[in-house]
Amino acid sequence: MVTILSSCPPNRQQLRPGWENTLLIITYDEHGGCYDHVFPGPAVSPGGPFPDGYQFDGYGVRVPAVIVSPYVSVGQIIRPDGLIPFDHTSIFRTLQDVFGLHNGPLTPRTASAPSLVDYLSDVPVNPGPVSISVTPPIPGNDELANAAQLPPNGLQAALGKAASRLPTSGADPATHIKRLQQAISALPEHKTAGDAGSDAAIHMRAFLGR
Repeated sequence: MVTILSSCPPNRQQLRPGWENTLLIITYDEHGGCYDHVFPGPAVSPGGPFPDGYQFDGYGVRVPAVIVSPYVSVGQIIRPDGLIPFDHTSIFRTLQDVFGLHNGPLTPRTASAPSLVDYLSDVPVNPGPVSISVTPPIPGNDELANAAQLPPNGLQAALGKAASRLPTSGADPATHIKRLQQAISALPEHKTAGDAGSDAAIHMRAFLGR
């Protein structure tokens, strides 16, 4: 996958404390179902074992990545010079190079991955912003009410079920484990996302003793 990398906006103010030691990489684990017109190419296999036969020898759909660092120019777009694109193992390779972890790569895939170090400047070239103003989205009451009446999605249902397994504050561990063994199949089912959230909140408060 070809990853597009860019830096934060320019600012002529003095460097922030710790800024010169910053390399923040923002990326995605999955592509989220977005269409990509570029067909994924072959990749170096990380090595076995391969219990199901798949050798992980192909890339997936491309995902974006953003670099925040004083060692990249403002608006810079980085692509590796060779035929092997940046991928998630480039992060491992970069960490290895930055911290001198020269005991060998984690996998052959990491060994072949291009390192971001080769594309960073030797000295800070981007002072970065003094501050970033973010306006948080504030949903309306109608929007919240409608969302609460939707069926719980997989994550909401899982959180509601997991919360029901929390012990109450100060509970005896042995008693809690015995209760779980006796009711392991009695997981709650919630009809709406609001029910799942409310039930999870009740169990969280009991767990925290509030």
